[in-house]
Amino acid sequence: MSAQDTIAAESRPRRGLLFWSLALNMFFICGVVAFSVASLYKPAFRGGGGGPAYQFERIAARLPAQDADRLKAAFAERASEVEETHAASHKARDAMRLALRAEPYDGDATRKAMADAQDARRRLETVIQAVIASAAADMSLEGRAQLAEWRADPPRK
Repeated sequence: MSAQDTIAAESRPRRGLLFWSLALNMFFICGVVAFSVASLYKPAFRGGGGGPAYQFERIAARLPAQDADRLKAAFAERASEVEETHAASHKARDAMRLALRAEPYDGDATRKAMADAQDARRRLETVIQAVIASAAADMSLEGRAQLAEWRADPPRK
């Protein structure tokens, strides 16, 4: 075997290694580009999609323009009250969770925390319904019909 044959035999594995290294690098580069492009087309995260302001925006998006403006205005008038009762509802649920996790367990404290959470939720629903009712008074028949057909998404898990 000549020296030239020996050099050619030794360079074959190196060429294969170079090829696979380039292929792997191209794969990773394409993956990074694909994830970057996909992130540009994702809708923006809007706070978890569960707060009252977000829900009112979703309801208003389905209404005719004038009726949507009326609903938004009615919400804006009482936004602080809605947000306060929403926060109180979350605090009451957190207190209920703490009561359930307490060691030693106190059944009476848990029942009281559950009743408080239920009352806080009712207060929130009452405020939200008052906002919707005040806006609906000025809406068109078509807007009220759309409002009647609106359904919330199922609760998150």
